[in-house]
Amino acid sequence: MKKVSCYIAMYICVVVLAGCATAQRGAMSRAHSGIQKGDYEFALKRLSEAEKYVEPTSDLKAEIVCCAFFARIVNWIKVRSPKIG
Repeated sequence: MKKVSCYIAMYICVVVLAGCATAQRGAMSRAHSGIQKGDYEFALKRLSEAEKYVEPTSDLKAEIVCCAFFARIVNWIKVRSPKIG
């Protein structure tokens, strides 16, 4: 009986982690979509979501940082450009 409950617990953990990874990929996909549409605040919120689901891999961390940096720089330029010109 103990073995069966252990297998069930392991199965539940795998399902939960797979769900978090899927949610993380969905958040990244929505962030990329937001960047393409020029909605950088939306993209930054989705990038923040992607970081919180599960610990991102080093590749995903790099992608999150690059996308966030790009979104912040472009957003900063959009805010400042009317004041400059």
